[in-house]
Amino acid sequence: MCSTSRPHQPSRLAISGSLVKAVVAYYGGALPSLGVYVHNLPPVLLLHGDADSLMPVSRSQVLYEALVRHGKTVEMAIYPGVEHGFNVTGARYDPQADADAQKRTLMFLDKYLKFSEVGK
Repeated sequence: MCSTSRPHQPSRLAISGSLVKAVVAYYGGALPSLGVYVHNLPPVLLLHGDADSLMPVSRSQVLYEALVRHGKTVEMAIYPGVEHGFNVTGARYDPQADADAQKRTLMFLDKYLKFSEVGK
């Protein structure tokens, strides 16, 4: 929870570098204005289908390259032939991509947020 007099702004939290400890982005990518904040980002996992017609996979690739250039921790999985919304039930659902993305997400968050140590 963030105490501030301003309304909750997720983009500010993500770029602050202090409150957010890890980011998992499903079929998303770099916003043009994000470039100046890349150095503040925590570890990032990018999951994207290369057949995404709503958000080009190039947006995730741009963010990945920027993070690498700044020496940040980043992982990326690109799913061949997979559309936007691959993990949501419906016409675009891809069970293999969904299963892999879920596995990667849990492993990534466990690694950076130490979920396996909760309750010990």
